[in-house]
Amino acid sequence: MIEKMKKITIVAPALKKDNMLESLRDFGLVHISQKSAPNSELSEKVNELSQVRGVLAEQGKVQSAKLIVGDAFATLHKSLQSAILEKKVLSDDINRMKISYENIAKWGDFKPAELKELSDAGFTFSFYILGKKEIASLDENVQFIRLKNMDKLTAIAVLNQELGPEYANAKFTIPELGLGQLSEKLSKFEARLEEINTLLKQSASYINSYDREILRATDDLILRSVKDAAAEEEGLCLVTGFIPEVDLNSFRTEASKNCWAYAVSDPADDDPVP
Repeated sequence: MIEKMKKITIVAPALKKDNMLESLRDFGLVHISQKSAPNSELSEKVNELSQVRGVLAEQGKVQSAKLIVGDAFATLHKSLQSAILEKKVLSDDINRMKISYENIAKWGDFKPAELKELSDAGFTFSFYILGKKEIASLDENVQFIRLKNMDKLTAIAVLNQELGPEYANAKFTIPELGLGQLSEKLSKFEARLEEINTLLKQSASYINSYDREILRATDDLILRSVKDAAAEEEGLCLVTGFIPEVDLNSFRTEASKNCWAYAVSDPADDDPVP
């Protein structure tokens, strides 16, 4: 059923604007129509809380833990934000390492540091994967070693020079780590990622605490928006909104308790009635 609404203008001393708006929020029956642009800091807070809450919701249903508030919640939120960021970085690094591992695996295991030792001793190698025709067309002055066959291609190590730019796409860039070293690092990263996933799974029990904080932050955001938009004239604060007609008597009691002046009328056709 659609409730009939009344337009209401509430007046209080400007010095008591904050008290009036907080009382109206607690009263909960007046829909304030005056609102300014959302406060950026409070909007960011709601967004950050919602993002973490969304990640926790992805962990599946778990039994809710006791509500935590204040410093305890702030500590939890900070640790979860850090964990979520670390998880993203780790996931990206792991994906890159797996791709690198596949590329290096074609060449077998080796230690890049040993190649540097050879370079320091005067033996610098450049590595390429070429076809038979490409190898056959190399200048006779190019010294190279055939390393291994890769399907119809051959891996070679060219001594003390690099091939021309036409071979750039066939060149193998020496990685910082060999297969064994990369595998060890990958295992450590995956173990840490598993720890973070466990933490997030356990923390999903605090979704109810996040719901509470998001609601509080959203209320603060709306209240700030209304405060910033509330008109002040000659020492008075004027707030306009709408209230269900059936709740007018309750509002009159609230207005009398708080010493508010007010005027009630029917909404105009162009009023933003909720």
